[in-house]
Amino acid sequence: MNTKDQPLRDEAGLPEIELIRGGPSDYEVVPAAACDVEWASELAKRVYSGVDVIPREVMLDWFEANPYGFSTIKSSGNGPVGNLDILPIRPNTLRRIVAGTLLERDVTGDCLYGASEKERIEDLYIESFAVDPACARSAPGIIIEVLSSFIDLVNRICNPGQVHRVYAIAASDEGSGLLARLGFESVGPSDGRRDGHQLYLGSMEVVAGAIYTLLGRRIVRTKSAPSYRSDLLYQTHPSHQAAVISAPSDEGAGFKPELASVLFMDIVAFTQLDPSQQVLARQELENCLQTTDAFKKAKADKIVVARPTGDGFALIFFAHPSIAAECAVEVARMLQSTRLFVVRMGINQGTVYRVKDINGHEDVTGSGINIAQRVMDCGEAEHILISASLADALRGTMNWPEFIRPIGRRKVKHGEFIEIYNLCGSNFGRLAEPKRKVRRPLRHSGIVEDNRLLDNAPRQDSN
Repeated sequence: MNTKDQPLRDEAGLPEIELIRGGPSDYEVVPAAACDVEWASELAKRVYSGVDVIPREVMLDWFEANPYGFSTIKSSGNGPVGNLDILPIRPNTLRRIVAGTLLERDVTGDCLYGASEKERIEDLYIESFAVDPACARSAPGIIIEVLSSFIDLVNRICNPGQVHRVYAIAASDEGSGLLARLGFESVGPSDGRRDGHQLYLGSMEVVAGAIYTLLGRRIVRTKSAPSYRSDLLYQTHPSHQAAVISAPSDEGAGFKPELASVLFMDIVAFTQLDPSQQVLARQELENCLQTTDAFKKAKADKIVVARPTGDGFALIFFAHPSIAAECAVEVARMLQSTRLFVVRMGINQGTVYRVKDINGHEDVTGSGINIAQRVMDCGEAEHILISASLADALRGTMNWPEFIRPIGRRKVKHGEFIEIYNLCGSNFGRLAEPKRKVRRPLRHSGIVEDNRLLDNAPRQDSN
């Protein structure tokens, strides 16, 4: 389709990005009712044009299928001023939207995951974020409120920690600027798309971290915990004089993203050991961890959560990433003397969420942990592999850059690609690269053949 003939959305819908740090918000984001959806359909006629205008009956069909993604933005006087619609679209339908062959208005309610299917949702699509043009001067405060509430809005739809990809389209330069500042990347040009718009993709981990960075020192509220706390994330920790993430107290902590360094390790060929050897190997690895200086210090400072994984451990350090790297190196050196087993390790710096397990004990979830495991899965015996985010953080220190060796991109679970690096030295890690083939980017023309687009498309699903 010739995009020059394609009507575009109202470019006055969002302010310049620099205005987002404006004054305090006088707005709240609340779950939408059916009447709010009808109001939003009328707003769409004033804000959007052409095929971007979603018919009232289509929006109500979506709402009936799953109401949890529909939110209304209200002023302090309780009048609606805008709406935000996030759709949990089933993979086969979402792939057609990603490819540009399906319009939003042609998506039916049965193409959405239902309210009882939360555990199946892995991708989300931001269908609309609209503000009444009469409230254009208040748009910065409205955006602040939406960003401050974003994790809670996603949590109504599904567990944010299980979300891999978030898609959105940009219909104006201001919208493109906002998406870029939130960590979204363009994955498809507007040419050839039926809607005539550019498609953007962001990971939940990156978007959550970018929101906290964008809001800076503002007070951030979560509706799941009505109290407020400052999101001044970084402070100087007396034990190692490095930037660490302040751990929220149980009181009013809410469901908030925190930056952590995750060390994942497992015993290679664990299932091939007989049961008695498995017990001995697990015990020896645990004893090794308990005696490392890095783990002992982190445990004393209460900045680490340790999770057994069956054939290994996941250590989540709420501290500078050098602590996780130091722990991995100490473990590698200690295990050089054992003949019983070998381990492989992966480290990632990413977003996690503090939760309670079924017994009420502290636990941690989130894509930061998932990526650490996928990094580890790319390795072989004795490897210490690290993600790009962890490598970038360590390069900013004096002691680590000489031990970081680039490997390249690897295809992992769900068809995603991650950039990995080898952390190794003369007496730790493994110098040889993993034997698994490194996938290099391909060059294609056309949106359907675009490698980045297809690499990041949602996986196939029977529904």
